[in-house]
Formats: sequence, structure tokens, C-alpha cells
Amino acid sequence: MGRKKAMLDTDACYQALVKIAQSLNSALPLRQSLHLALRSAAKAIGVSGCALVLTDSSKKHLLHVSSYGLGDWYVKKGLLDGDKSVGDVLIGGPVTVLDAEKDPRLQYGDQARRAGITSVLGVPLRHKDEVIGALRAYSHERKKFNKAEISFFTSVADACAVALENARMADRLEEYRSASNRSVIPTEKNYSVTAELRRPAQFAHPSEEDFTKLLDFYRIDWLYEP
Repeated sequence: MGRKKAMLDTDACYQALVKIAQSLNSALPLRQSLHLALRSAAKAIGVSGCALVLTDSSKKHLLHVSSYGLGDWYVKKGLLDGDKSVGDVLIGGPVTVLDAEKDPRLQYGDQARRAGITSVLGVPLRHKDEVIGALRAYSHERKKFNKAEISFFTSVADACAVALENARMADRLEEYRSASNRSVIPTEKNYSVTAELRRPAQFAHPSEEDFTKLLDFYRIDWLYEP
């Protein structure tokens, strides 16, 4: 029986990876396709939620980009410190937390308790040899993630990282094509006119401006809500 169950789990993960690839390769806005990918990943390993976070330019903070199954208040609970919020993930390895409320590696243990989160899995999000963020899974039940689940979740993180970079490069190519018709060479300063129009005169916190720059870099639409 145990052998049959493992085969079913493997098949579920395979089907989830197919759906994730389809979502990330679709014509949907990147934020929406990432959300669908996280939903498929969460259902495949039986967790209540997932989140994708990226490092800021200083590599000291983690900025939330997409999530599934998490309350809005939990997502906006506060600025994530790269060292205090499951920081070992940024070194390059997967991290599992069995008791989110008491484990010192989780920055917001009290908020995790309020959200009903018990166990957490974090895996690095890589671009080439650089860790650019993390993918996290949240379970309401005490869950010891096995090697197969960690491997699957790492594959999802790799797919999300590729989708982020592909979206950035695709838009960059389109801007070069448009610019060539106007004899204008796009740069990192002028790559997004619409982004500049959305940018408020002043941000409530410096980290928010850094976050919008990160979203602009990966061509993820945003709307400022102070």
C-alpha cells in the first residue's frame, strides 16, 4: 500500500508541474500566472498556502511578490529581514520549520500562530548562480517535509525564477524593437515610461520604493497603496 501511495504522490506532483509550466508560459499577466503556479504547488504537496519573495537591492530584505492561500493581513505583516526570516534559504539550501510559533528562524512567529500556520518549507529562488529570493510553503498542520516534496518544491522555484527572467527579457526585447523605430536606445532608467507615471511623489517607507523598482525590473504590474 505504501508503495502505491508514493506512486500516486509522484503522479500528482508531475501533473502539478505540467500545470505550473502551462501557467508560467501562458499569456496571462505575470503576477496572475505566478499565483496559479503557487496554487498548483500548494495543492500538490497538501499545504494551505505558498508565497514567493524576492531580495531587494541590498540583499537585506525580502519583498513579497505573489502568494496563494494567505490572508492579506499576513502578507502585509511587516518588512521581512533577510537574516531573521528563514535566512538560511538565502545561503542556498532548503529550510524546514516544524513549529512556526516557537522557531527563532521565523521572524513573525506570533503572526504565524494567528494565521494558523504550524510548519514552513523554504527553498531558494535562483537566477544562474545567484539566490534572488525564496519560495515558501505554509502548512496548518505539523508537517515534516520529505525529500520528494522538497525536490518538487525546488523545481517549482526554478520554474518561477525562469519565468521572472523570461518576462523581463521578453519585455526588454519589445522595448528595443519599439525604440529602434524611434531611434531611441532604451536604458535601465527609461525602460518603463508607464512605471514612472505610476510612481508617487513620495513613498511611506523607503522599502516600498525599492519594492516597486524590483517589480518594474521583472515587469510585474503594481498599484501603490500607501
